Amino acid sequence: MLVSSGIALCREPCLLTTLRGSDLDADAWMGIAVAIADGSVFASASHHSHSRRYGGSVYLFIRSAEAWAQEDELYLPASEGYGFGNALSSSSGRVLVGIVWGWPRIVERIGGRWQSVAELRAERPGGLDRYGYTVALCGDTALVGAYDDSQAGPRSGAVYVFERDPNGAWVNTDKLMPPDAPPHALMGSSIAIDGDVIVAGAPADEPYDLWSGSAYVFERGSDGRWSFAQKLIAPDGHALAVFGYAVAVAGDLVMVGADDQRTDIDRTGAVYVFRRQPEQGWVLIQKFWPPDASNFDAFGSSIAIDGDLAVIGARRSHVRDAGGAAYVYQRQADDTWSYVATLLPPRFGYQTSAQVEFGKAVAIRGHLAVVGAPFEDIRLPGRRLLVDAGAAYVFAVSGDADGDGIMDACECPGDVDQDFSVTIADLQTLLANFGTTDVPADPGCDLWPTRCAGDLDADGDVDLADLSILLEHWGQVCP
Repeated sequence: MLVSSGIALCREPCLLTTLRGSDLDADAWMGIAVAIADGSVFASASHHSHSRRYGGSVYLFIRSAEAWAQEDELYLPASEGYGFGNALSSSSGRVLVGIVWGWPRIVERIGGRWQSVAELRAERPGGLDRYGYTVALCGDTALVGAYDDSQAGPRSGAVYVFERDPNGAWVNTDKLMPPDAPPHALMGSSIAIDGDVIVAGAPADEPYDLWSGSAYVFERGSDGRWSFAQKLIAPDGHALAVFGYAVAVAGDLVMVGADDQRTDIDRTGAVYVFRRQPEQGWVLIQKFWPPDASNFDAFGSSIAIDGDLAVIGARRSHVRDAGGAAYVYQRQADDTWSYVATLLPPRFGYQTSAQVEFGKAVAIRGHLAVVGAPFEDIRLPGRRLLVDAGAAYVFAVSGDADGDGIMDACECPGDVDQDFSVTIADLQTLLANFGTTDVPADPGCDLWPTRCAGDLDADGDVDLADLSILLEHWGQVCP
């Protein structure tokens, strides 16, 4: 863990694993979308070729004991479309898979395997409307974005609503369009749903100028019907701010990302937080950006919320030339959000930040966060390079209750070798150093410099107190 000027840089200590598909090829774009459901991590490679160009795959990974392993791979026959996995959303043990050309699929675990159980088909008067480029799922309600739909106005966009009926069939029950029909607004470029609230980003809308952006909120009434509630815009919007590039909703809170928004630093990107107030509708309560931001970081290019934690991507971040970053924020008692940590991947070495886009997609569930890096190159044995093959990274995330600059989920008592588990390997290292005093700092041990030697209580020696801590947490897997 590197702590500098109050900024917690989390890389290997909080990094649980790096996920790569077993049969990746060049230009696969693995990590273009990510999700977590029913104990599995989903990472899609929408350009994976298989036997056809850009057919797409969704890889499933599961943690068994101490290791993460690929559990399965989902893809479509060549006749059923391409770009499978361009978007992912999960809820209630289901996953909704978007597609560039074809019908989005509902995927569920049946008999121990994830299988497609439904296609979300709809009548589409708009023709080439980009139906399925974005998706969102909440319980028995599914959304499919069609940001190029022109029914309300030229390329103003639309969102299709599907409901699961008592027989288990998914039925298209509504089509939501912007009531003011702004031309070329691209509503549905980002979509989110929680309970009775839908948010649809329209990043190309022009409330101020070209691509200043907006977002539309729709609410479900007591009669079960959806209706337009409010149009959200940034009070300090400007041309090319791209407000609405990403959206998220959690209860009475909505987050909207504007990944080229001006801040006190420059065009770092920003996230706006709106709260639903009685009699007032959706009111802006906060605008924030990270403490280590720099120009053109694209902060707010992806947003995921679970409970009181949010992970926000900055796909062009320049922090440590990492090729992007993701940020952990925690909700406070007044519903505002405060910075906790910066998630970074291991150094890429031979790539520039513009190529990798770590943070293009994010997901969070409990204390697990997944961050996609779809344009990461992979160098295989023999020095073969797979350009833009992509990867996804799984991190431990949480708040920092003790204020020591380290996320609590990264503090795994008894874990000597920083693999987030307490096993025989930790015991062997501790015993090998037992009795050592004035324990030297290990520069490769980022979390606590002396922990790698077995000094679990950080008192400068390895003794019975350290052994007691290890045995107390024996067998623990964190988080």
